[in-house]
Amino acid sequence: MADWLNQFYTREVIGLLHKQFVEHKNTTLQKFFTGKLAVGSLRRKHDPLRFSYQVGKVPSFIHSVEFLRLLEGIAGFRGRLAEVELCVFGKGDYTVLSDAQKKGRGVLFLLRVNPNLRWDEEWGGFVSLIAKEGEVMRVSPQENALTVINYRGLRSFVKYVNHHAPSSFVLIRGFLVPK
Repeated sequence: MADWLNQFYTREVIGLLHKQFVEHKNTTLQKFFTGKLAVGSLRRKHDPLRFSYQVGKVPSFIHSVEFLRLLEGIAGFRGRLAEVELCVFGKGDYTVLSDAQKKGRGVLFLLRVNPNLRWDEEWGGFVSLIAKEGEVMRVSPQENALTVINYRGLRSFVKYVNHHAPSSFVLIRGFLVPK
């Protein structure tokens, strides 16, 4: 078992999470990460009509075979990681849903590693998942959780983080797509 993974998440538990994922099209692993995350240097990613946030180097464990197998076990298919990004959202940061954004395929993963974070949805910062009929799910910043979502037919954006937010938060996001 990988040293960064909470030992609670055994093969048996991953099997149960797969069943939940199939039934509900998403699942969340609480207290997922056991290591320390060093964010390192950041650079601003800004296009006022599309997004504003900071990006940093994706931690190496995200590209490990163990992390890939974990996602595959939950999703129920073999795949590869795509569009993985470490994002830091703070006051004034956001992403916008645009017509140019294609509907998703595969599985979206959202890893929040934010020690001692307490977040109020009124501050923004949540990932809003949109289908043809409107918003189908929100994923708020959390202390330590991995959310895995069937992204087929969905699009998403990060709600503007307003001036009431007491701090920034880290979000590692990416996709597991079929090979």
